[in-house]
Amino acid sequence: MVLKAADENVLPKNPFIVGRSIEKYGKIEGAFYEKGQGWYVLKIRNKDQSRELMKLTELTDGTPIKIELHPRLNKRKFVVTCPEVEGMEEKELLTELSPQKIIDVRRITKKTSSGIEDTNTLILTISSTIIPEYINFGPLRVRTRLYYPLPLLCRTCLKYGHPKSTCTASLACNRCSSPNHDSQKCKKNPFCGNCNEEGHSPTSRTCPIWTAETAALKLSTDKNISPAEARKILQQTNNNNTYANILKSIQPRQETKKPEKLIPNPTPERTPTNQKEQQQQQQQQPPHQKRSTPAVRTNTASPPQKRLITKTSSGESSDMAIDKDEPRVNANDNLKTLSRAVISSNSSKPPQLPSPPSNPFQPPLSIKKYDPRLRKTCNK
Repeated sequence: MVLKAADENVLPKNPFIVGRSIEKYGKIEGAFYEKGQGWYVLKIRNKDQSRELMKLTELTDGTPIKIELHPRLNKRKFVVTCPEVEGMEEKELLTELSPQKIIDVRRITKKTSSGIEDTNTLILTISSTIIPEYINFGPLRVRTRLYYPLPLLCRTCLKYGHPKSTCTASLACNRCSSPNHDSQKCKKNPFCGNCNEEGHSPTSRTCPIWTAETAALKLSTDKNISPAEARKILQQTNNNNTYANILKSIQPRQETKKPEKLIPNPTPERTPTNQKEQQQQQQQQPPHQKRSTPAVRTNTASPPQKRLITKTSSGESSDMAIDKDEPRVNANDNLKTLSRAVISSNSSKPPQLPSPPSNPFQPPLSIKKYDPRLRKTCNK
């Protein structure tokens, strides 16, 4: 709803006076002030509260006012497609759909080779803030979808936001945006006066202003807010001039200098004179700092013989050498006989296993087990 001054008066600049006048009829959901119109927009969800507010004629300070429905925000547009209404006029459709709060019907047209033709898609305007899911065309139920309007471009000054009927500026060129210029005879390079960039005309849809206006209208349709509020939301989300970024631009951060890396000098090529100097420096060094790599000695001696130590039945150990030249059969026979002797000597003494750990929950061995046969019978 809209709260505005009556009889060419001006509303007080104190918003608390307006608030005390409205709160007599209960709290409202929200409100904001439109500077361009000079009125307060009130968001109300209760029908009884809206009827009582429409009876309010003055504020607490005596300023005459009037409260009425908002001319734009209480209407929603949506699109439906119904092939069965082909050939019907818009006035006939409006009279049939008026019981469903439809206040306007407009049919979408398209250009063809033969001329302009009507389509079966309709743009309907409903007197409500909520778009219904279905609209009844007699016995038919047709699903609805949102309608996204195109940006409003004035054909006189080629600026966005107002129609041609309310424009007071001079006629601008459709090619170079210069005023009082014939666009049909213009041979200049295309220039857009909205974004101040060359390469496209002011009516081109590649203009960044066109894309920004389209995004604002889509957001206002989705959230059911005014285009001005949608533009503010998009500016806040896309604006990177935060307080931190401004401080960075004013006071640039003093970066600490990293220590320079020491680049080692390139190693000189080894020459006979350099090798002699290195040998002399190594001789002059003290013995605790000098570490010379031990020379690798080649083993020219014969490999050591493998020796096998075994135990006999008497317990004495016998040492037996196995040479590579000796046959392996004799060594295997001796091993078999010795292993049999060791097994026979150890077979008489079984290995003693370690005693298990004591269990504290196990009763001692002195306690006898309970015998149920020895229990006493009770006297009956």
